[in-house]
Amino acid sequence: MSRNPIKSVLAVAALATVAAALEAARPAEGKGSADPQRPPAAASPEFIATMKQLAAAKPGITKASQSLLAARYNLSGRTDPVARMSGGKPLPVGPTARLASGATWDQLAALSSLTHRSRTRWSRTAAA
Repeated sequence: MSRNPIKSVLAVAALATVAAALEAARPAEGKGSADPQRPPAAASPEFIATMKQLAAAKPGITKASQSLLAARYNLSGRTDPVARMSGGKPLPVGPTARLASGATWDQLAALSSLTHRSRTRWSRTAAA
C-alpha cells in the first residue's frame, strides 16, 4: 500500500500543532506566576526591590516620554478626507515633525545639507 508523502507530513504537522497547543494550555507547574506584576517564587529580594522601584517610576517615565514626543512631533493624526491608501485606510497629511522655536520651513529649506547636518543634534556619523 503506497502512501502520499505530503499527506503524511501534513498529518505529523497537525499532530505536533495539537500537542503544542495542549502543552501550552496545561497549567504551569513550578514555573512562576503567569501574572507579570507578581515576581517568581524564587526571586531574590534585590530583584523584588528593583521591580517595585521600576513599577513606581513607570508613570513618571511614561509622562516624560509622552511630553518629549509631543514636543518633537505633531501627534494629532490629521488625515486627508478624500485620499486613501490601499485597503481604504486614511492617508496622513502634513508634516509631523515640529521645528525648533523660531524656525520656519522656508528657513530649513534654504539650508544646505552640510549646514543642516552640522546643526542637528543627532548626526548620522555619531550613530555609526
